Amino acid sequence: MGIMTGDKQRRSSRLRLGMYKLFVAAVIALSIQHLPAGNPLTLEVYCISSEPKPGWRYFNSSAFPNLGYVAAQPDMSVSQIKNVSIEKTTETSTIIHRDGSRKTTKEEVPSLIIEFTADDARKFRELTGTHLNQRVLWLLGNEALFAPIIRMPIEEPSVAISVRPGVDAETIKAQLEKLREH
Repeated sequence: MGIMTGDKQRRSSRLRLGMYKLFVAAVIALSIQHLPAGNPLTLEVYCISSEPKPGWRYFNSSAFPNLGYVAAQPDMSVSQIKNVSIEKTTETSTIIHRDGSRKTTKEEVPSLIIEFTADDARKFRELTGTHLNQRVLWLLGNEALFAPIIRMPIEEPSVAISVRPGVDAETIKAQLEKLREH
């Protein structure tokens, strides 16, 4: 390879810029292709099964590896919420060592508070009453947000869900804001 003169450098730079633009356009086109056509952003709740069922698919993601099986359609789909906010709570955990000593730590953990519309609050109450001690997967678009276990029926029109470590609660809140009633 020799040294490029001014004209050759400009042509090479234009060629690289053109290739870069083509690459970006291809990435955007592929991204758009994976979005469901005409399907607005929704919050979907799936009940998880450890056993395969006809028509169900295995769910595995980096956030929730080997979670289990989910139905083809969500058990609940939310396209509008009343409100979303972040609340910080302090979680205390105690480790008991073999020698009997204890180490207690306190950590401030963000929780997302999601307030449902009246109709979705009713549906969520029914879902949580029917699926006690079962894990549920929450998806926002194609992103897995939470996978808590239902410990009791949730009678309130809102739910508080702790955000797992390493996840930015503000980013999820901003996405959920898109579902707010106008």
